[in-house]
Amino acid sequence: MGTTPFVLQHLRHQRKRSISAVSGITFACILIFLQLGFLDAVLMTATHLYSRLDFDLVISSRDALESTMPYTFNRVQIDRLRAIDGVARVAPLDIGYKQWKNPINGRNRALLVLGIDPDNNLTQFDSLSGDLSLLNHPETIFVDTKSRNDYGFKFFLNHSDHWAQVGNRREKVSGSFELGPSLRYDGSILTGGQNFRRIFGSYSTDITSVGLLKLQPNSNIHMIKEKIESILPDKLLILTKDQVIERDKRYWLVSTSIGYVFGIGACMGLLVGIVIVGQIMNADVSTHLSIYATLLAIGYPKLRVMSLIIRLGLVVSVLAILPSLAGAKVLYSLTNLATGLPMQLTLQRVITVSLLSLIMGGGSAYLSARRVMRADPALLFS
Repeated sequence: MGTTPFVLQHLRHQRKRSISAVSGITFACILIFLQLGFLDAVLMTATHLYSRLDFDLVISSRDALESTMPYTFNRVQIDRLRAIDGVARVAPLDIGYKQWKNPINGRNRALLVLGIDPDNNLTQFDSLSGDLSLLNHPETIFVDTKSRNDYGFKFFLNHSDHWAQVGNRREKVSGSFELGPSLRYDGSILTGGQNFRRIFGSYSTDITSVGLLKLQPNSNIHMIKEKIESILPDKLLILTKDQVIERDKRYWLVSTSIGYVFGIGACMGLLVGIVIVGQIMNADVSTHLSIYATLLAIGYPKLRVMSLIIRLGLVVSVLAILPSLAGAKVLYSLTNLATGLPMQLTLQRVITVSLLSLIMGGGSAYLSARRVMRADPALLFS
């Protein structure tokens, strides 16, 4: 008797139970897909600001544990770095948060305000609409059209040069860019350094939040970094682009509860799948004890019978993969529309969840099959 035909015939014979088992693993896989998707989106949003900036080294306050924390330091610390060999450009980046008034419903929401020097620009934002030189003008801003809908930024796509309210100031929207929300902010605007100071009032021209350094081609980044470190005060930190991105990821994963929450959620999804399928497999084994007893009585080795049960669990796991993929795809799209988080169904995640699905099905079947392994074939008929 072939193993696979037996398994398939068994599934067809117990259709309701088979559907319940597939549904249980599907639900667990979708839950794991969501948790891993949220976790990956956290990492992407945690680094998407610096990933859209063209720099090699960044200087910030040691107090800023993450890129968008609005700590400041004296600009003279980065201005003097222009004289160092290998440094091609030095650009300040100002970071702050203000209330934004939705032009449609009048509601206020906090947003991220980025201040740049339009004539010394190191940004690489997607879908930039408008001339950055306009940001040299007072009371001029660009809005992030990938922000959450609560800000009403899409209103400005059809109303160019419309006035908006940022804090207690009126600003003219003269362009747009794409950045997207993160866990710290849901929307953002871009403006020139001088107008940034008008918006925040007490923000002095002598300070900045971040210093971006672009090095000359073929420069030794590590030697230049060490040289700058030797002259910077202890309260400032210099990192490469890779280092600052890794720092931001580590902050959200380790220094906040987010990494633990999503990690525990994924583990709970795996546990739920094992419990649900385990109960169904246990019931199935109990129902068909006489069949397994017959197989053992006619000489089938216990390991062979056990492999039948485990393969049954593995087939159920495989059948659950496609519906869980479809469900995850739908939920990813809905989450992206609702929150703007970049939920992406990557090949690596599909492989990971598929392996976890096999672990759920195979593991549950193994636990259920141990009853048959420990049993006396003669007693199974009683």
